[in-house]
Amino acid sequence: MKAFKVRAEVARLSRLLDVPTEQAAALAELDADTLRQLREQATAMLYDAQRESLSRVATATRLLPATLAAMLAERSLGPLLCARIAAYLPDDTAYEIARRLSDEFLVEVCLQLDPRRAQGVVRKLPAERCTVIGLALVRRREYVTIGSFVDILDFDVLATVLAALDDATLLHAGFYAEDRLRLSRIVADLPPARFESLIDAALADDGALWSLALALMADLLPIWQRRFGECALRRDPGAISRMLALSDALDLWPVLLAIVDPIDDPDCLARLHDALLDCPPDRLVRLRNAADGHPTLARLQALDWPAAVRALL
Repeated sequence: MKAFKVRAEVARLSRLLDVPTEQAAALAELDADTLRQLREQATAMLYDAQRESLSRVATATRLLPATLAAMLAERSLGPLLCARIAAYLPDDTAYEIARRLSDEFLVEVCLQLDPRRAQGVVRKLPAERCTVIGLALVRRREYVTIGSFVDILDFDVLATVLAALDDATLLHAGFYAEDRLRLSRIVADLPPARFESLIDAALADDGALWSLALALMADLLPIWQRRFGECALRRDPGAISRMLALSDALDLWPVLLAIVDPIDDPDCLARLHDALLDCPPDRLVRLRNAADGHPTLARLQALDWPAAVRALL
């Protein structure tokens, strides 16, 4: 899990500094907490270095009619400066300006904005406008930005936005969202069919998003880990074997075991048992080595196995 947290922090920092993630790859040598502190310090520097001048512009902006302020924002100030100024405007003033901005320009502002510093105005935007902006960000594959808004939008608005997003985007957004406890509340509001389709998305394209999905699920409360785990283990044997093969190839056994741990459905455990029976011996050895000391391994070892398999587990 540490590697996933580092990956997410490097991506957030890259988005903040507007540099390609590849250029920040060396930062992956740092731990996630250090990267988070670096990002927060960089954010403070970007927003506070020109506090006085930004405050003066914000004060002048308050004196203008909102329509004129919106026109000047698009024609003269640009998205970066508008994102910085938004943090110094009263929420009502910022909203009156924002609702008059074009969708295209507001998307550019969102890319430069720290939503936590403009939470009041962001939460005033109606769900329909947030959905339009969200879909525009999806088309640009700006998943880090989408994740940052997942952290602050009201749940009713967020439910509307997420319903419009495809499953792959939802996995990306959840991965980059910082408030991991909030994710469980969001997942609790998902319709049952969405659990199934999220697993489909994780397995699509040769499992391109499987690691992302497991990292997201591992951060959920046990009740939702169990829901996802049981949905996965109620699939056909071939699909279950594919999940095990992907987890093995990506070295994700510890993450997978954390999701399996809350499962207590006998039928699901029997399906897992049958899938493990079909695993090649070297895969079972890697499972045992990765799960050494994990309570789920003890539960698996307690099941009925042929002697050859028991020797490997």
